[in-house]
Amino acid sequence: MLVDHIVVSQESIRNSDVYAVIESNISVVNYLLEEGAEPGELSPDALGSYYVDYYVAEVMNGGISQFMFNCSGDHQVLDHITYALPLLGATGHAELFSEVRARWEVKDAEEQRAFLDGGLFESADPFEELSDRFSELNGAEDLIELNAAFIRNHPTVEADPAGTPGGSSGRDHPDHPGSGDPARGAGTIRRGEQTPLRPHHRCHLR
Repeated sequence: MLVDHIVVSQESIRNSDVYAVIESNISVVNYLLEEGAEPGELSPDALGSYYVDYYVAEVMNGGISQFMFNCSGDHQVLDHITYALPLLGATGHAELFSEVRARWEVKDAEEQRAFLDGGLFESADPFEELSDRFSELNGAEDLIELNAAFIRNHPTVEADPAGTPGGSSGRDHPDHPGSGDPARGAGTIRRGEQTPLRPHHRCHLR
């Protein structure tokens, strides 16, 4: 394995913004992928944290349907999230996500294709009540708080004093679900129109 542990900047560990360590991990993962690393060469814990954050951002922006639509139900992305949620201590979210996957996987190929080809906007939201449950659950199991604690307390985390490539300002990132909001996006989730992937996440793995 090329990098078998989580690498973040020392500055992000010291930062009072809880999101800073998550953003730092994202920067490192993106850098390694851009340099030609294969996902299997990276720490599964680093990738798990990375895709849990993507899931949170998409769901808080437009609900679970938007998340599934924008990641095209990619099984590798779903696998990383399934793997990471229990590690974060997010047992309620892990149970909810298993329901999300079951609801997606029970669809046949034609039904999945219809959803990805635009059914998101032309039919009832198949994940609406699960999105509502996510919003309620996230008040008790805040995935940003849990994700940040997971990184900070990871037994093999490396805090690089030289910083990490492409680092940004955490919660001030315009695509962060809590940008400008001390509640970090808590509240009602509304089904949104299709949005681009957050520019610092890769949804489709090689």
